[in-house]
Amino acid sequence: MNHASLNRRQTLAGLTASAAMLAAGRVQAFSDVAIGNATLTALSDGSLTVPPVLFTGLAEADAAALGETVQLAANTYAYRSGDRVFLFDAGSGSDHYISQQFPMVGQLHADLKAAGIAADEVTDIVISHMHIDHIGGLVAGGTPVFSNASVHLSEADWNFWNNEDLPASVPDQMKPMVNAAQLVSSIVKENVVTHKAEADLGEGVVLLPTPGHTPGHSAVMLTLGSEQIMLIGDAIVSDKVHFANPDAGWALEFDKAVAAQTRKSILDQAATDKIRIAGSHLSTPGIGFVEKDASAYRFVPTS
Repeated sequence: MNHASLNRRQTLAGLTASAAMLAAGRVQAFSDVAIGNATLTALSDGSLTVPPVLFTGLAEADAAALGETVQLAANTYAYRSGDRVFLFDAGSGSDHYISQQFPMVGQLHADLKAAGIAADEVTDIVISHMHIDHIGGLVAGGTPVFSNASVHLSEADWNFWNNEDLPASVPDQMKPMVNAAQLVSSIVKENVVTHKAEADLGEGVVLLPTPGHTPGHSAVMLTLGSEQIMLIGDAIVSDKVHFANPDAGWALEFDKAVAAQTRKSILDQAATDKIRIAGSHLSTPGIGFVEKDASAYRFVPTS
């Protein structure tokens, strides 16, 4: 299996350096956002600060303009409809692999409590992809946190991360991430529902294949009455980078060419159809419209 696209050296150096450059304090607590005739609850799992070297393919001036660090939000979202409560991604949890490097994440469960959402009332969790900052919060103390929830994700992502040969095939610096993902999987597997392609999960929630960031990365098109919003996961990592430079790479992308193609497709659709997007790492709460800007795009946050 070829993992060259994981940018091994940059990933290791960048993530190690970022541990010493974290911003102090939480970014923001939960907020309710009215969309159509429904409400989407934006939740914060905290924030991550990374070195700009993790973004690749930037012009020298654009890279310099990022400064010494780039702050990424860690957003998740929740939606109530009838007797179902959806959670879109589950945050980092307390896994040592990520909390050691990014101690300001792992805040989601406090934000859920503040928003009045109990873990046992969550019925559906939709996972964009299996990086640990999106699945770590599924477990605590070796047991599932959301015991009554079905965990939805793409079959391609599940199979990739749970390949028994994967830990031995990746470089040493990647093994903790793979091992963490496989440990979470072993704990929640009885609640996992995988989907091969586009999947209608009911209540206006449709899972969409958006590969590149990981082999089975997925977005969600959420129809809230008269409006739609696309929850894009990590298809767009930074509003400071990827709108103006959609071809720019990110160190943890599995396939940079496919990721860029997916990113541009989402940006074009959102701008053309005036669909709001919500991104895991866009500035909190990570919700806004996309506008075309010459040959690139611009993010217009909304609240």
